Amino acid sequence: MIVKVFPNGPLSVNTYFLEDNQKSIIIDPGHDVKNILSMCRDKEIEISMVWLTHGHLDHIAGVAEVVSFSPSCSVKLHKEDLKMAQSLKMQAQMLMMECPAEFEIDDVLSAPTTFETSIGKVDVVHIGGHSAGSICYVIDSMIFSGDTLFNFAVGRTDLLGSTSNRELINNINNRLIKVYDDETIVYPGHGPSTTIGFEKINNIMLKGKI
Repeated sequence: MIVKVFPNGPLSVNTYFLEDNQKSIIIDPGHDVKNILSMCRDKEIEISMVWLTHGHLDHIAGVAEVVSFSPSCSVKLHKEDLKMAQSLKMQAQMLMMECPAEFEIDDVLSAPTTFETSIGKVDVVHIGGHSAGSICYVIDSMIFSGDTLFNFAVGRTDLLGSTSNRELINNINNRLIKVYDDETIVYPGHGPSTTIGFEKINNIMLKGKI
């Protein structure tokens, strides 16, 4: 499986592109997905799914554009962030950004759960905190963590839809750090990738909570 990252938009969100045998999945399509769609068009790659880690604007701004390009693809989001994803106008006003086109959620997820894709089995892990419905997608020793766990950091809990820092830290430790091997790669919603083992040792925001 090929994994590519496309940092984009005013908040430099990481949009991920997963591809295997001409079938692909896009994770958190941000404000600028033109390069991804152009690549899919040129290489005749089918987009089968869009996975959303949570409902904040920078992570969902390009969903409608992806669906317009590939109408048969399904869009997945946790049920606790459904209302936030439907409040595009309000989020855009709060951030003083242009409001993107609205879109439909095809698959409202409850976590933990699993589902099958063309590139393998996916585990969905609920990590509430940054938002009530923040989730991670885990496949092939890779965690796509959205804005929950970062290199040297964790997600903010003072934003629209956030719950509490305590919930976030406890969930990261109990559902990621304690569960997955040290070699597991973490692909966050912003910034560079990391590993579970590295964050276990070096992430001071997790210390004393494991």
